[in-house]
Amino acid sequence: MFDQELLFKTSEFRKYVASEKWKNLKLVRLQKDDFKCVLCKSVENLVCHHLTYIRLYNERIDDLISLCRK
Repeated sequence: MFDQELLFKTSEFRKYVASEKWKNLKLVRLQKDDFKCVLCKSVENLVCHHLTYIRLYNERIDDLISLCRK
């Protein structure tokens, strides 16, 4: 079983989400979602969330979703 919490604690994952590659991918996803949460349409406190971790570090844009922290 996949342990998401354990992944978030790894230095490799922390480095990845700080990388330019991730920042660019996140920006593209946010743009596709019009900088809005896809669930509630909020424009505040947005994050780019993985729908799947199958292609982690080589995500496709459709592996991601824009959500707010609510």
